[in-house]
Amino acid sequence: MCFLATYHGIPVVMKQYQESHKDKKGAEKLFKLQKEAAHEAQIIEKLGVHPGTPLLFGVILQSLSALCCNFIVKESLTVFKAAKEQKVVSEALKQLPKS
Repeated sequence: MCFLATYHGIPVVMKQYQESHKDKKGAEKLFKLQKEAAHEAQIIEKLGVHPGTPLLFGVILQSLSALCCNFIVKESLTVFKAAKEQKVVSEALKQLPKS
């Protein structure tokens, strides 16, 4: 679940992986989601600073697994839409036959 929030006056997105756990099965699921949140945070950090990549403000890996990233207030752009509208051009795309 994702929702908008503010962090020191900056619009952010909180990506929440799970609210809580109450039993053994829930605890196992929580552990899996904590690993997923940590992995996603590592990927965002490795991508570095780019206008299309959110800045990671924090990660919560306790009973509430969540990521906090800045909210990029721009038009949402999928890979398909970017290619269709020729917003992303690479050597590979230039070599594709036009239809």
